[in-house]
Amino acid sequence: MALKVSDRPKVEKLDAVVSQLEAAVFLVLKGFRPEPIHTLIWASRTILRDLHKGKKNNILAHIDEAVTRRVKPQFLKEWKQYENRAANFLKHADKDPDSQLEGVDLAGINAIELLLCILATGEYLGELPTRLAIGLAYAGFNSGDWFDFRGYCNNIPNCLIDFEHFERMNEYDRRLLMLEAFELMQGT
Repeated sequence: MALKVSDRPKVEKLDAVVSQLEAAVFLVLKGFRPEPIHTLIWASRTILRDLHKGKKNNILAHIDEAVTRRVKPQFLKEWKQYENRAANFLKHADKDPDSQLEGVDLAGINAIELLLCILATGEYLGELPTRLAIGLAYAGFNSGDWFDFRGYCNNIPNCLIDFEHFERMNEYDRRLLMLEAFELMQGT
């Protein structure tokens, strides 16, 4: 039975972003394959990029500026195509149903984009919902090769991340701890 239009829930763009990112974090913590995670992250990234056009987001502005500064102008279009390659491949199956995606590290892209999307969402909201904060902690800690998460946390008042404890844990135990915390926050 269909709901009357007046009874249908209203969906705000940032609420959709939060829901997509929470679902992506859950899938990451559960150990799912990267394809559905990428689809959720890229959907949220698309909304965030569109919101950024109307209301500047410092995280996204910094990323855009850094890319523009480092990619030669004649290659910017090619860069954007590369950046969108995996998302377009997964989104446009009708164009080439038998094709395969090769040479793209979806898990690596997901790790970077999940962190950036959570940070950008936090800037828009002013404060992260708890499940996104859990995702930020997990993704941030695991991105030590390219992101100074400890330095980021040092700039946050009352940051509760215990780095030494996290560093002593193996990846599997870290993921399970964060999954348990995430599931405890379900419905909050």
